[in-house]
Amino acid sequence: MNSADVVQALVREEASSEQIAQNSPLSESFVALVARGLHDPNLVRSRELREGGPAIFPFWQKWTNRPWLFVFLSTLIVLALFVLVTLLVNRTIPSGSRSLWKGLIGAVLFGVLVLSHTVCYLRHCMVRHVLFGAVGLFGATLSLVVILRITNQIDWASTFGFALASIFVCVFYCLIQVPVAVLGGYLRVRKQGQVRTNLTRQQLIENLFNVRERLAKVSIGEPPETGWTERPNAIWLRDHIYAFAAISGFCYAFLYAIMVLVLDPQGKMFSGGSLSASVVIGQLIFAVGSLALTIAIGLGAQRAGRAISAYVVHVFASMPIYLIPLGPFGPKFFNREFMFSTIGTLIIFGTVVLACSVGVTIEQSARRDRMLAANNKEVLESEIADLERRLRPESRRICVMDVDAYRSARMKADADAFEAEWSFREYQIWIARVCNRYLGVVHATAGDGAVVGFPSSAQALEAAIALQAEMAVFNLRVNRLPTPFMIRIGLHTGEVQGALDQVQFTEVIDVAAHVQKAVPVGTIGLTERTVENLDRSQFQNLEQKVDGYSVFVLNGVCGPAETL
Repeated sequence: MNSADVVQALVREEASSEQIAQNSPLSESFVALVARGLHDPNLVRSRELREGGPAIFPFWQKWTNRPWLFVFLSTLIVLALFVLVTLLVNRTIPSGSRSLWKGLIGAVLFGVLVLSHTVCYLRHCMVRHVLFGAVGLFGATLSLVVILRITNQIDWASTFGFALASIFVCVFYCLIQVPVAVLGGYLRVRKQGQVRTNLTRQQLIENLFNVRERLAKVSIGEPPETGWTERPNAIWLRDHIYAFAAISGFCYAFLYAIMVLVLDPQGKMFSGGSLSASVVIGQLIFAVGSLALTIAIGLGAQRAGRAISAYVVHVFASMPIYLIPLGPFGPKFFNREFMFSTIGTLIIFGTVVLACSVGVTIEQSARRDRMLAANNKEVLESEIADLERRLRPESRRICVMDVDAYRSARMKADADAFEAEWSFREYQIWIARVCNRYLGVVHATAGDGAVVGFPSSAQALEAAIALQAEMAVFNLRVNRLPTPFMIRIGLHTGEVQGALDQVQFTEVIDVAAHVQKAVPVGTIGLTERTVENLDRSQFQNLEQKVDGYSVFVLNGVCGPAETL
C-alpha cells in the first residue's frame, strides 16, 4: 500500500490509522499525520467551498436552473406568505397598527424576493431570462389575483386594478433586472477575456493540444447551432436598424396621437384630470409597446454604440407628429410636455437599449462556449485557428546577445560563498544596466550570464563593446572575488514571433549561445546575419561556421585571455 492508497483508505474510513499503518510500509506517525490533515477544519472548509459550499448552494443552483420557473414559483410563495401574514395580522394586531405591520412585512418579503431574483440573474447573465422571469412574475401575480377573485376576497374593480398594477410592476421589474443581468454577463465575459489574455505561452500550447485532440475525435461535424442573431430577420434588422428606428418612431407617435384624439381629445392625461378606464388601458398598451420597440432596437443593433444612436433616431423621428396642432398637440404641447419627457425617456429607455445591446454580446459569447463544450467541429476549428494566431504573432527582426562569464564555477569554488553570491548578483545587475542604455531588454539570466534582445544589430554591438570595455572597471570597483570576471559575447540576428521573453525555444537564442561558446574569451562574436548591415572592415572572419552561419570577431576587442 503506497501513500495514495493510504489517503484513499482514510477518506473511505475503511480502518483506523493504526490498522492502515500495519498494512503499509509507511510509519504509523506518518499515517496519523495524514489522517490529522484530512480532518483539519481549515482543509475541510476549503474543500467544501471548492465543491460548491454547504448543502444550501447545490440546492440553490438546482432551484435556479430554470430562471422563469424559479421567478414564477418564488413569487407565488412570497405572495402566499404575504396573504397568510396579512390574515394573521388582521386577527392578532390592533386595527390602528395593522397598516404599519403590513407595510413592514410586505417590504421585507418584497426585498427578499427581489434580492433572490437579482442573484439568480447575476448567475445566469442573460437578458432573455429576465424577460421570461417578468412573464413568470406576471403569471404568478395574475394567478393570485384570480384566486382572490374566485374566493370573493376582492371585487371586479379591484381585480381589474390589480391586473393593471401587475403589468406596471413587470415593466418596472424589467427596468431594474435587465441591467443586473447585463452587469453579471459583462463581468463574466470580462473575466473570461482577462483569463484568455493572461494565458502563458505554455498554457496556450496546452489548450491547442487539447482542442486538437477533441477535434480528432469528432468524425462528422454536426451543423453549428444557429443563434437568433444569425437568423435572416435578425440580420435584416441589424443591417437596417436606423431605418427601422426611424419608421417605428414615426409610426408609434402617429398611432399614439390617434389614440389620444379618439379617447382623450381634451388631453386630460397631460393636464392631470381624471382618466377613464379606456384611457388607462390605452396608455398601458402603448407603454408596453414602447418598451417592446426599445428592446427590439437594442437587440437588433447588436452593438452598444449603434443601439444608442438608433434609439436617438427613434425618439427624434416621433417629433414631427407632436408638432401638428390637433387636439392637445402642437408647438405648445411640444415645448411643455414632449421635450421635458424626452429627457427622462432617453435616460430610462436608453438604459434598456444599452443593456439589450450588451446582452447580445453576452449571448453570442455564451452560445460559442456552449458549442465549444459540445465539440462542434466548426467552433473547434475556429478555436484552433485563434490559438495558432496567438502562438504565431507577426514576426519581427531582433538581435540577440548571449553573455557568459568564463570559468564561473572555479571563481565560486575559490571564494567565500557570500562574496560569490553578492558579486554574481551585482554582475547581473551591471549587465542589465549597461544593456538598457542601448535599448536592450534582458530575456533570461543565470548565474553566469544573460540573454538580451536588441531592436538592431548596431545597438547590440555598441552594448557588447561597452560590456567588454567596462569589465575592468567592474572588477576593480565592484567585484569582491579574488578572480576577475572575464566574459565572451555572441550576437545573432533573426526573426522572432512575439515578445522575446515569452519565447522559450527559438533559433536566434540558440545560435547566439553557440557563437558565444565558439569565440575566445574577452571578444565579441557575430554571425553573418548580424554584420550584414554593419561596416565589415572592422570584423575578422574566424573561418569557421556555427549552425551553418559564418562567424566574425570584432577587431581591437580582446580581453585578458592570454593571461589565464
